[in-house]
Amino acid sequence: MVKERNKPPLDSEISIKETFKTLSSKKKIEFIYDYYKLPIIGTLLAIIIISYMTYSFITKQDIYCNITYYGSTINTDNFNKLKDTLNENILGNDKKSTIFTDSLLITANSNYGDDPTTTQAFAVKLAANELDILLIEKNNFEYFAANNMLLDLSSLEGFDSLNISEEDLVTAKDQSGNSNLYGIKVDNLNLLKDCGFDAENTILSIAISSNRHEEVIKVLSAFTK
Repeated sequence: MVKERNKPPLDSEISIKETFKTLSSKKKIEFIYDYYKLPIIGTLLAIIIISYMTYSFITKQDIYCNITYYGSTINTDNFNKLKDTLNENILGNDKKSTIFTDSLLITANSNYGDDPTTTQAFAVKLAANELDILLIEKNNFEYFAANNMLLDLSSLEGFDSLNISEEDLVTAKDQSGNSNLYGIKVDNLNLLKDCGFDAENTILSIAISSNRHEEVIKVLSAFTK
């Protein structure tokens, strides 16, 4: 059996080696970078992507409860302060979860659907089970109730134990014309007084798609203290 002889180096390989030997240290670094630029960039990008994914996983926070204002007037700075207060009072040192506040602004005295962009954003969030506590103006409150978008508060376990007077409870008619308990007046909810919305025209409700009922009760308890 004939042994295969080692192949001689190609002229191009000899040329690159000879060229590299003649370069200064600085030029050698430049030569290596130019020659291996794509592999180096690819490796760096892979390191950056892996690092980002790892950091995102470690620092990711689960939504404990979502509070969304759907209306025309709000003080966003104070609304954000409300979030900070609730996170401190309810979650304390738990950095894995967060109480999230959001505002979807519409034109004053407008009805559901009059602002297409906001309406679509609300509908998507509702369908995705992202919404829990809603702060909505009276005309939209009645529309939401009539279109099966709100939870009957009397069905919420633990609701009866909250410190809420009968005068602050708000009923509305559902799709079948039956009157159910869908809202709470916000006039006497101290934590909400500085949020800038029209308290007399704003109702607190729970989204029909919310699946964080236990968390909602804890937030409502903080509101009603």
